[in-house]
Amino acid sequence: MAFELEIAGQNKEIKFNYGLVFKINREFATKDEKTGEAQGNGAGLLFTQILEKDDDALFKLLQIVCKGKDKLDEKKYFEAIEKYAENFDDEEEAMNSLFKELKDEMVLSGFFKQKVRKFVETMDKAIKKLESKEEEKEQAEMMKETAELIKKEIS
Repeated sequence: MAFELEIAGQNKEIKFNYGLVFKINREFATKDEKTGEAQGNGAGLLFTQILEKDDDALFKLLQIVCKGKDKLDEKKYFEAIEKYAENFDDEEEAMNSLFKELKDEMVLSGFFKQKVRKFVETMDKAIKKLESKEEEKEQAEMMKETAELIKKEIS
């Protein structure tokens, strides 16, 4: 199954197959401060951003899908979202639907779901470390809430 969106007059299939998950993991990943190497957490970060309905994440995802010979002017991505929204009574409903469809596609992908589970495991370890430090407990609580939301969505 895949999500389709018309971008620049062409139907673009957003299917979270191995290739797309690999690109997402590379493009969205945080970098190690010392080595500059990608941390392999891009899929988990994107999933979190999609759950939060982050427009920047949506835009970057569309850029990844259209990367290469199909790379487009950013105006084309805006037009694609606006065209998608025309099928709904209001823009808020359209955006909620768009983010829900993307989330559902991510959850259906075994490749993507595996990366998100690994992301949550790493979050859980970081939460335990943060909870042991008094000054980090608030951050740990926020991370715990995010981890629980992700677990609920992928189960």
